[in-house]
Amino acid sequence: GTVKTSFTITPDGIVKAAKVDSKGSTLKDPTLHDCVVAVLSTMAFPKPPDAKDHPIQFPFNLKAVH
Repeated sequence: GTVKTSFTITPDGIVKAAKVDSKGSTLKDPTLHDCVVAVLSTMAFPKPPDAKDHPIQFPFNLKAVH
């Protein structure tokens, strides 16, 4: 299923305001949503060259592995 996320990459490359868009997600598990937000919140990206905030919307397509 899909977990649709949105977050902002700050000028320092840090993630802020990470959240899951439950309306755009097919996986409705709140525990999974909390886990995805927790991981996103710890991620770091290269500093944007324009030193501005960059809002991102990204769908994670997850598949069960047996």
